Amino acid sequence: MFQKKPVFLFIFVINLFPVFAQDPGRVRVPYLQGTNRTEISRYQWGASAPTRFEDISGITIPQIGELRLKFPSNTPSFYSGPDGGEVYLWKKDNYRWKRTDGSVLTEWENGTWKLEMQDGSQFTSFGAAGSCSGCLPKIQLDWKDGSRLIRDWVPHRKEFAWVFQKSNVSPALNWQLIDPSKAKPGRFLVSKYSFYHSSDWDLYLQALKENFPSNEFFAFAKKEFDMENVGQVPVLLFDKNGEMSAYQGKDLPGGSEEGGFGGQNSITMCCGEKQAKPTGNSVLDEDAKKRAFLGTFYHEAVHNLEQMTCLSYKAGLANLPKENLPDPWFDEGIANYIAAQFSISKKYYIYEELDKRIQAGKIPTGYAALLKQGYQDLLPYSLGAYMVEYMHKNYGSKTVVKYNKDTCLGTDSALALEKATGVSADQFISLTVADFQSKKSVLLSDSKKKILKGSTVMMPVNASIYQSFLEKGFPLPTSPFDIQNYEDIPSVRETFLASVEPFLKKIEGDFDGPGESTFFLWKSGIYKWQGKTWEATYFPGNQTIFKKDGWTIIEWDDGKRRMVSSDGTSVMFWTKDQKGYFDSSGKQIKR
Repeated sequence: MFQKKPVFLFIFVINLFPVFAQDPGRVRVPYLQGTNRTEISRYQWGASAPTRFEDISGITIPQIGELRLKFPSNTPSFYSGPDGGEVYLWKKDNYRWKRTDGSVLTEWENGTWKLEMQDGSQFTSFGAAGSCSGCLPKIQLDWKDGSRLIRDWVPHRKEFAWVFQKSNVSPALNWQLIDPSKAKPGRFLVSKYSFYHSSDWDLYLQALKENFPSNEFFAFAKKEFDMENVGQVPVLLFDKNGEMSAYQGKDLPGGSEEGGFGGQNSITMCCGEKQAKPTGNSVLDEDAKKRAFLGTFYHEAVHNLEQMTCLSYKAGLANLPKENLPDPWFDEGIANYIAAQFSISKKYYIYEELDKRIQAGKIPTGYAALLKQGYQDLLPYSLGAYMVEYMHKNYGSKTVVKYNKDTCLGTDSALALEKATGVSADQFISLTVADFQSKKSVLLSDSKKKILKGSTVMMPVNASIYQSFLEKGFPLPTSPFDIQNYEDIPSVRETFLASVEPFLKKIEGDFDGPGESTFFLWKSGIYKWQGKTWEATYFPGNQTIFKKDGWTIIEWDDGKRRMVSSDGTSVMFWTKDQKGYFDSSGKQIKR
């Protein structure tokens, strides 16, 4: 018995095929093109999808013109293919061909077709959407190991974009394969980010490389919000806003001139033409790197992390919505909130802009109104960011993760917010605004000094005299009439003379200063020191003016000094030995 079974089965299989192949009831259908062909096109792609654009050329892309069959009628029936394999036609343009090499070709009437290879890989061409005039089909090549290539038609650019993806691993892998011939010539690596750029971005990228705390950034996003991307991230840097808008097919929200877009496949940013350029002067170049605003990069990098995390959440799940329901307050809010942990200027942008929106009465009355407003007044970047901050600090990381995961998988955002926090979406907005109002005086305190942390520190020419002023201030008399001697009026020129030579007529902007002070330099050469309760302005070739508590001290470059009290009375020294006293109207009086 045991020996006879394999012999019997062998004979059965050998005899069955000729009977099947020669079945007179099955009409042999030819190829639509080359009707006399009988050979089968075979495709070998290797073990895994290529991860670089340059390697795509080694992949043979199946063409339906070489595979499509020609049927004598549209009547549902079995047929025999050119190779003798089984073919079944359900209706016009909808059939399956089981080819003798073990592969299967299926075509649907909507233009979609699939070729499943014997090694487990498969090729799918999706019918072009009827609403997209001139669009070419999307194709997807799947390998047995779960990796795939996706080629999408981009209508506004009239070109294809290639993406590598492997979503059967956790975390998922996904990135755009950049065609070097269509990108900026420079390529610069910072952590997992590949920047394609022109020379306009050289200083910015140096600043990013020197200041991007990649380990801390990724650890914070993972630990607090379960956001992760272990794959590559291409970053396309554009020199002009119009270039990026043309590439994206849309403008930045709110008509902004500078910014970017962060997505699952890549990141884009502009504008190189507005970035500082290398000068060859080490002092100026270091200052320029410190001025580089990295907050936009952090923001867009979070968008990429969020969308990659959503891709991982969706892996292996069926019947999910093709697109997430819009909740821009969270998308932009969490991007700004995480960015603010690494960019102090981004943090104060959130607080200051939210305060402005509240004062202007632009906070929506309810959650539905917030969603309806979308990006109006750029609320997602301020109110949305503080909503995420409030949720994170008052409800914890797990609450933010739950909301993000639920909305990623298709839950309505209002319902997801209520499930995560236990309060209605309308109430959550009210609680958030009330929390900000109760804390804003603390949140906004000394913002300018904090924003300048890490900036170039402007140094006074007479450092010891300036430091003494910071520690002790200037002694102010009860009345200017108490001033008897020239030396009784402090030399504000000597105190506040600054070492501006490297920056003079080249830089206009804020600098950090020693102690509590900050500094601003105009290209004209005018500059201002500022503390919490005082300021001192220098006008080149003319005078230095110091103000505090309503008092003013003026010193001219030729040595004249004047002190004016809060009530307008004053004393003036034209020389060390010649002085005059004045009432509040400016009339000189005798003393």
